[in-house]
Amino acid sequence: MIALILPGILLAIIFCLYLPVVITENAGAVGSLSRSIKLVNKRWLKTFAVFLVIIIVILFVLLVGWLITGATDPFGWLISAIISAIVQPLIPITMTVYYYSMWAREQVQKPPPLPPPPF
Repeated sequence: MIALILPGILLAIIFCLYLPVVITENAGAVGSLSRSIKLVNKRWLKTFAVFLVIIIVILFVLLVGWLITGATDPFGWLISAIISAIVQPLIPITMTVYYYSMWAREQVQKPPPLPPPPF
């Protein structure tokens, strides 16, 4: 079980930025995956922390919603579905904001262009 879960978590971290790359940079399938690897490179722990925090927040809100509605409420499934519909977009929103953060850091690290020759 560990042999499947640990590589799955690592692949989720590596490829978590593929969707914003596809949308903003018009990259293809392989290009977006390699770009996601390049953006996450040297920021594994931060990416894992962002991924983990957003998953914990979503699970906490869903658990609170389930506890409020209770298992015996006849419309509990409807309230749970509404809460889920409100909370689930947090994952792509967070990954897009994180993508722009990584993109901005990459732009800052590029050296400025050389000045033109004096003649």
